[in-house]
Amino acid sequence: MSSKGFRLQAAGGNARAAVADLAVATKVQHSNYAVVIARFYYNHHHHILTSAAACHRFPQRTRYPDINIYRCVLVILMVLPTTTYLPLRSGKYETLLAGRSRISIAAVAVAIFTFGLFLGHSFSSYSPPIYSGIPFRSYHPSAPSSYKPPPEPVPILTNLPPAPTPTSPDRIPNIVHYVYGLASSPEPFAYSKYLAIRSALLTLKPDTTYFHYHTLPSGPWFELLLPNLTLSHIPDISDISTSFKTSSGAHVEPIPIKHFAHKADIVRMQVLLAMGGTYLDVDTFVLRDFGAAGLRELGGLVMGVEAAPENLAGPGLGEWDGRGTPKGLCNAVMIAEKGSTFMKRWWDTYRSFQEREWAVHSVIKPWELARSFPNEIIMLTYKAMFWPIWTAPHLAYVHEQDHYDFFASGQLAYHAWEHMADKQYLSRLTPASVREVNTSFNRMARRYAGDEKAEREAEALFNSM
Repeated sequence: MSSKGFRLQAAGGNARAAVADLAVATKVQHSNYAVVIARFYYNHHHHILTSAAACHRFPQRTRYPDINIYRCVLVILMVLPTTTYLPLRSGKYETLLAGRSRISIAAVAVAIFTFGLFLGHSFSSYSPPIYSGIPFRSYHPSAPSSYKPPPEPVPILTNLPPAPTPTSPDRIPNIVHYVYGLASSPEPFAYSKYLAIRSALLTLKPDTTYFHYHTLPSGPWFELLLPNLTLSHIPDISDISTSFKTSSGAHVEPIPIKHFAHKADIVRMQVLLAMGGTYLDVDTFVLRDFGAAGLRELGGLVMGVEAAPENLAGPGLGEWDGRGTPKGLCNAVMIAEKGSTFMKRWWDTYRSFQEREWAVHSVIKPWELARSFPNEIIMLTYKAMFWPIWTAPHLAYVHEQDHYDFFASGQLAYHAWEHMADKQYLSRLTPASVREVNTSFNRMARRYAGDEKAEREAEALFNSM
């Protein structure tokens, strides 16, 4: 296909034709730079896509990237016939513009197009773009000579198990990775984590579920999961400088890593670079099969946008109108091809890692890179996996009320925000409360509860610890 053309691939149930349930990145070439417009075409739930477009340049040039060009064109196509042929009282169809001057015809065309622009810019029944007028940096599709592939990283983890033989033609294998037990003294494995991992086992039906750990967790809830997990011991990571080299080939200065959360960020990236698959935080509930949604067929890297609380407005949980900057791309869920180009590029930013910085390299950096290299990553709408968010009103809405239906929403997953919700909500969950108390969260989580008798016995052992 011509590099100046635009290719729309409707999923239509065939994930190989394009992408199902994904954000659409449409590029608008404008003068000497390009901008990225993320289009989220919602299904009847208005949360997740049902069709998507490949990331190719759109030939139009526009100063108004916020305007949904597709809707403008649609309006023009709908309005033009009605202004050209109108039924008259005589019952015959006559040409409205017949005999008109070129100026009159041009005036009508301009009026129609202006009307289309107004509707395209004003309609709020579809999600507005996440990005708006974000310029590329050193690389954009019209200047391939400026594109530089990322350097090949030197692996830090050399004892990972070999990746299993793929059982499907998907570019991303159906394997799941968890990373846990990197703290000096991990707490007993909680019931909420047990439910979250069961959600992945039941929904994704992975070929292998790897549990990468430094210190193995304890407790009856983890014991119930063990038959379904493949354990992978991870050595303690205290320095990552050996993975990077200077332009002359020498290793960089030491880059110490101390906090277990930073170590977990590093391990998950190293695991996906080496093996590919789906990484999940242990507080992530999988609601829909990523394979059935077509995500594993894409290759590359799939991540979701995390909304910034200050950008949400409106009744209820609020909505994001596309203005402002998101919090970033959340690394609690990542679906990656082995050796993903974007992940190599992302990993290379860790040569500037600072221990005191929180969420900079794990959330903000991938967002910044995605604006410069949109062809190397698929970004999902903020409602795909990280909604509702972690603020107190959102957590209360999920755990104290019963108005939000996770499954009717159409979203792919729910990140339960353990760091914010554990003390007040997650740590208080019991098999009885999940089964008997009707809240939005409990209705979702009870689908993944196991055998009731086994869970009662596990709860008794857990409480006696």
